[in-house]
Amino acid sequence: MDQHLLSDYPRHSLSKPKGRSRPKARLTCLIPVLWALATSGCATPRGAGDVAVDLDVVPLTASDLGVPASAISTPGERFMSQDRSTGRFPTGVAVVRVVAAEDEVAGKRSLRVGEMPLEQAAYWNQLMDTLPPVREVTILRDLGIDPRGAQWQDFLRESANIDCSLCLMFGRYDGEEECGDMAAVLWDARASKPLAAFRVPIVLDPDLREEYEEEEEPEKLIRAAQVRAESNLRRMVRDALWDLVGQDQPDTTTQPSPWRNEEPLYPRGDDPLKAIERLIKEKRR
Repeated sequence: MDQHLLSDYPRHSLSKPKGRSRPKARLTCLIPVLWALATSGCATPRGAGDVAVDLDVVPLTASDLGVPASAISTPGERFMSQDRSTGRFPTGVAVVRVVAAEDEVAGKRSLRVGEMPLEQAAYWNQLMDTLPPVREVTILRDLGIDPRGAQWQDFLRESANIDCSLCLMFGRYDGEEECGDMAAVLWDARASKPLAAFRVPIVLDPDLREEYEEEEEPEKLIRAAQVRAESNLRRMVRDALWDLVGQDQPDTTTQPSPWRNEEPLYPRGDDPLKAIERLIKEKRR
């Protein structure tokens, strides 16, 4: 578990007040309400890509992520393609947290870019530091995504547009646990092909439950459970990428360099030094 993300919840600040006791049912009743606030963005300032206030944020389904329900029917990881690949790596991986929203008036269901705090994004960015064939891990923001709502295909398109052939979409899935589960699908963005699916339960820590309850801060308990689940998800994605690299072989044909952009810094013929020389010659005439 990423301990740095729990630095806001030091255990020494959770001492129980003397002569004070609260029933455990109080915490259980608050959890659904607080979880809805956290996932809808009401707990933090809204950004340009946040779900509109008049839309109902709902848990993700398998179809929202573009896969059949059987792909994430049970916790764990499931490879959806065991085929060996050619030239898939080196490449970049685009990661995006998504939330599902329902417009009851229009009768439409769509995906929006969910909020990802900087500290969470940093852990995703460092995910594949030890695997050279993964060129970079990029957090996919709402640039190029229709703010009125999008589908999973739109995220694959934007991933390919920024030269990330792999795209990971993840978010809260409506599972059997008290706070639901976290689900994710790793896609080959260019081929629109799902490679692996993941499901991780979001489990409340029983050791912290009573302590946070005494402090009347159950939202921190939920946050800690979500952090732990996302940490487990990152580990599973890391392992899956190592396996995919092992199944890949280099392309035997000549390909553009995947490591740098071949476009010149200046348009050809507009070299600034040559432009200065040309101006000097014209002035001497």
